[in-house]
Amino acid sequence: MPNISFEKLLESNFYNIIFKAIDSFIYSNKASLSVKSHTIIDPNYMKLDDFSIKKVLSRKVQDKFIISDLQVIANIEIKGYTKYGYESDSSNIWLRVKVMYKLKQGIHDFKIMSVVPFESSDYDRSNLGLSPEFVPYIKAKELDDIAEEILKQYYPDALQVPMSLPIDEYLANIGLTKVEGRLTKDSSVFGEMVFKDTEVVFYDSDIPETKLIRKKTILVDPDVICLRNQGSYNNTVVHESVHWLLHRYHNEYKMLFDDNHRLSSSKSDRSSLSSSTWSDYDWMEWQANGIAARILMPKKATKQMVQESFVKYSLEFEQEKKALMFEQVIDDLAEFFQVSRLAVKIRLLQLGYSEFEGTYNYVGNEYIRSYAFEVGGIE
Repeated sequence: MPNISFEKLLESNFYNIIFKAIDSFIYSNKASLSVKSHTIIDPNYMKLDDFSIKKVLSRKVQDKFIISDLQVIANIEIKGYTKYGYESDSSNIWLRVKVMYKLKQGIHDFKIMSVVPFESSDYDRSNLGLSPEFVPYIKAKELDDIAEEILKQYYPDALQVPMSLPIDEYLANIGLTKVEGRLTKDSSVFGEMVFKDTEVVFYDSDIPETKLIRKKTILVDPDVICLRNQGSYNNTVVHESVHWLLHRYHNEYKMLFDDNHRLSSSKSDRSSLSSSTWSDYDWMEWQANGIAARILMPKKATKQMVQESFVKYSLEFEQEKKALMFEQVIDDLAEFFQVSRLAVKIRLLQLGYSEFEGTYNYVGNEYIRSYAFEVGGIE
């Protein structure tokens, strides 16, 4: 955890800019501002003395900027006549200061957009953009749309015609490069996304070797092909690309407080805890896993391939061999999209094909015999 909050970081780095904006607002609106004082009922003088940022209310990405609403407490000096004469007092007013800035190797291009009185009713808690640590708020129902937006921008052909995503071309369109190497001795880390130039230790030989790796590089352990399959390798690479596209701001945030933070790692073991106890890391892994699968198997293309397979195999397999047909469909899609069987099965269930529930169930180190049932036949 950082020793200083993001609020305090903004306050210390941009104090003069924020002070000037609030001071100007108070001067221009002093006649309409509601100020509480035990001694001065109707102040005729109002001047900003100090302020503090109570909370960053929102973080929304707009182009290359982040737009944030700051909840600010302004400490003001007031003066006015009382029954004892002309006196001074101090008071506080709550303000909402909208700012914009770039979060890239620090906080840059900081600007004030507006200053208004804070009203809790104006604060839309359903549209916060990013979490306090700059992780996107994403719902499960939004994953397909996000994957399609990524493909639309970086490989639109995959939305037009069913295909196996050309991984290297996709990465090049984003501006990412890929480097292979064993990242740990035990292959517990499949992939890493480098967010800042850094030295990385590789374990490809008996003697570990350190190499300088540039920002925007995906590191992938080639052993994932041997330990799992080519599909898992492809998923790892696309998974890391999602970290760059969606979680860059989180890593920039981390680097504000930790000079040693350079990259994010995707480990082979996943948290089994309830989502209510997930950390930011757990949420980012969930997002990257869900979106990577949808990039590799877009909704429209996958449904088209399933329907074509049903037509192709419906007459070839008799009713009592439907389980074998479902296995064949999964095998065909895994080969076509260059993903794993498990990835295909999960994707089909996400798309509502519940008839694949009994296909390729994985127990221990092997798949158990598949079974088929009528949709709606199990209550």
